[in-house]
Amino acid sequence: MYTKKNIFCNCGNKYPNYRKLNFFYSLDEPISEGKEIPCHRNVLVSSSPYFYAMFCSSFLETQKPQINLQGVPYDILTSMVEYVYTGSISITMELVLPLMQTASMLQYGRLFEACSTFLQAQLSPDNCLSMIRLAEILHCSSLREKARELAVKSFSDVVVSEDFCELLLPELVSYLEDDRLCVEEEQVFKTLLAWIHHNPFSRQRRCHAETSSNDPGLIFQGYFGCLIMYHIGRNLWCRMETRTVKNVCAPAAVIDDKIYIVGGYTRRMVAYDVKTNRFEKCENMKARKMHHSATVVNDKIYVTGGRFINSHESVEDSDSFDCYDPTTDSWASMGTLPFKLFDHGSVPLVYLSDKFLPT
Repeated sequence: MYTKKNIFCNCGNKYPNYRKLNFFYSLDEPISEGKEIPCHRNVLVSSSPYFYAMFCSSFLETQKPQINLQGVPYDILTSMVEYVYTGSISITMELVLPLMQTASMLQYGRLFEACSTFLQAQLSPDNCLSMIRLAEILHCSSLREKARELAVKSFSDVVVSEDFCELLLPELVSYLEDDRLCVEEEQVFKTLLAWIHHNPFSRQRRCHAETSSNDPGLIFQGYFGCLIMYHIGRNLWCRMETRTVKNVCAPAAVIDDKIYIVGGYTRRMVAYDVKTNRFEKCENMKARKMHHSATVVNDKIYVTGGRFINSHESVEDSDSFDCYDPTTDSWASMGTLPFKLFDHGSVPLVYLSDKFLPT
């Protein structure tokens, strides 16, 4: 039972009796599901900005003896009206969600937060992720923060819940990069692998999988500052060297025994040597870039399009066309594209022969 003291200023406990005596001049009856719920207009106006705007403005409801609140269940509206008069309401698991939705709609902020407090008391590692999604739908920051705090604190238990493998990649990244996360690095690595294995085909692509023609394995360059390799012949996962620089939404290209990771919300470019298991710093790009594409032609990396942060600190699409030469560790502009592109792909075409083409 939630009880709110002094729900109306200087009114004490008089309002329950007012409802019985029909003390006020204006008596409105909200209708829900075709059923009437008697209450006083003055009381509604005093209790909620929603009703204040409805009855103290030029809306049609100011002239009507009844108002029809569509989409609100009768039992919920009855409980809400009782709450308005008495300051008390019973919150249960069966009622808490429709109560929160109605409290949000009718702008009863304290009741909304009381429902949030009730849900916070039900939090556990098994349901905290679904509670976060619910909090985002209801725009309840207090519930979202408490649920996230528990998710980070009990991360080892959360990762075995059914909701964990349904996380989107940006959501997973936000947990793994949270400063409050207290787990061993090995746990982070295993968590990433478990998430990928839940839907390997789409999530491998999402993690920017790159196949090296010189190595029978798959190299994953993701958001976590590390490289992960899957050796197909040995059916074995291996973690490679950890990077100190994180490249987000960055393409990768392979030349000989090196994997070049190009930009990604940064100008930085690094090369990973598969033989030495070491990263090497390359010449920076001319500008910060992300969501661009990279491909190799004649041992040079050609980077097209993407997005960048302009001088007004907003994201802008790009028509740039640049070339990186690893032999000189230098960048050169190749002009501009016919139009702006981002999140696109690019592949090299190899000319073989035209002798079989029709003349």
